[in-house]
Parts: sequence; C-alpha cells; structure tokens
Amino acid sequence: IGVEYRPTPSRCFERMREIEDDADQIVAYFPPFSYLLTSEKYPQYLRKMLIEGRPFQRATRQAQIEELDSILGVLNSRKTHQKRRRFSVISFINAPEIERWLKLGGVGRFDLPEDEVAERRQVARAEVEHLINLVRSEPMGIQIALIENAQHYTKFQLFRSPARTARSISPFRLGRALPNNQC
Repeated sequence: IGVEYRPTPSRCFERMREIEDDADQIVAYFPPFSYLLTSEKYPQYLRKMLIEGRPFQRATRQAQIEELDSILGVLNSRKTHQKRRRFSVISFINAPEIERWLKLGGVGRFDLPEDEVAERRQVARAEVEHLINLVRSEPMGIQIALIENAQHYTKFQLFRSPARTARSISPFRLGRALPNNQC
C-alpha cells in the first residue's frame, strides 16, 4: 500500500492522468458525474464557474487564472486520452446530486443575475441530456450506474490495470454547482 499526496489540483489531476496511461478501466464516483463523460461544451462553462466562484487576490489574479487553465488543460488531456485509448469507464451517478445540479445550474456563486442563472440551468440540463444520450447509445466501454439514494459522499476513482489497482481521492469539486479547485 502506498500513499501519495498532491497539494494542488493541477498536480493531483496530472498524477491521475499519469496513472490512466496504464489503466484499462476507470471506476469513478465524482458527483454529479465524471468529467470524462462531459460534453465538448462543458469545459468552457466549468472555467466560468471556477473563475466566478473563486475569491481572487488582485495581485495574483492572472497567475490564478493561468493555474485554472492548466487544470482544465490536464482534464481535457485526460478526456482526449480516454477517447483515443478507449479504456473502459464505469461511472456511478448520484441521482440526488443530479437533481440538485439541475435546480442550481452550473453556477460558481449564488449572486448571479437571474438571466445568467437561467442560462446555467440550461447548461446543466444539456449535460444531463448528454449523459442520457450516452446511456441510450451504449458506447463501447462506457457504463453508467444511477444511484438513487447515495450514502457514500467521498469522491473517488479506481484505476485498474493488469499489474495493479490504484485509488484516487480528491478534495476538489469540478463537476457541480459551486465547483472549487482549492483545499
């Protein structure tokens, strides 16, 4: 048994990407859904949510935005890698989290103008429709399990390869309303 600690989200997600290089299968519970299963439009909204929800320090705002872009770059690299290698992804989706996300919308804070909140609810709806289309089309290697009454709240990923299974637990929330990339 080994334990690794990555203090920043960019290092954490980069390490996940490295482990995925050898993985044949990923089992994910990252409410409301795995980033690997998001639509092509989702990253731009996630970026907006992360920027609007983060209290930037004026002197370091540009550096913090660059770090966010670095995180999104790693996440998008993981997603591209999964599509190219076509390793198996099993994703557990928490129904109450999906319902909450649809009600709140893809927002980074609660004080947004009502028209912006309405648009973000549409973003959430589009992502859920994207997931429904994945379930209906049953692409090779993608399995989605709906959990109606989830009791487990720790996000995790299992990376399975012929040689080993690794588990990743992340304190960072990137797939729901009020995402964060800070400990």
